[in-house]
Amino acid sequence: MENGSGFGHDGVASGFRKKFLIYPSLQLKVISYGLSIAAVGALSAVAATKYVFWRSAQVLKETGVALDHPVFRFLTEQERTFDFFFLLSGFTGFVIAFGLGVQLSHRVAGPVVRLRRHLDRSAAGGAPEKVIFREEDFFHDLAEAYNRDLEARGKIRRPGSELNRLVDRHRA
Repeated sequence: MENGSGFGHDGVASGFRKKFLIYPSLQLKVISYGLSIAAVGALSAVAATKYVFWRSAQVLKETGVALDHPVFRFLTEQERTFDFFFLLSGFTGFVIAFGLGVQLSHRVAGPVVRLRRHLDRSAAGGAPEKVIFREEDFFHDLAEAYNRDLEARGKIRRPGSELNRLVDRHRA
């Protein structure tokens, strides 16, 4: 169902299906930055933990603890446990970073694509229509400026208005 803006309840343009990447050049960069940050964080934590276990073993050796002492087996078991949890948390972090990257990039790219679509339709001879962005989108001020410009020029096409029906009938 449309809300008079040419868009349905969910903000998706009527006749268009939702796409995973709507502006790939921007979205892939945003996602890769998020994944890079997650990778640096995960690798830093792994490196720090590896150092702590290595240094602990060095201190034990320097103090004369025999290599077959149970404390070395304990350190090795603990290191393996940490490795498992780092692997699990690293994977989880990548999934979350990817999902948030997609979501954030849609909030940025969606308004750009939506406004470009309106401008392309207008340039192709279609009557300009008021543009509405989703509530969670960025750049609401851009939509407001675009709509103010249309209103100032008296060019807003309000679907369903009597004047537009007369104009459409006259054009046909």
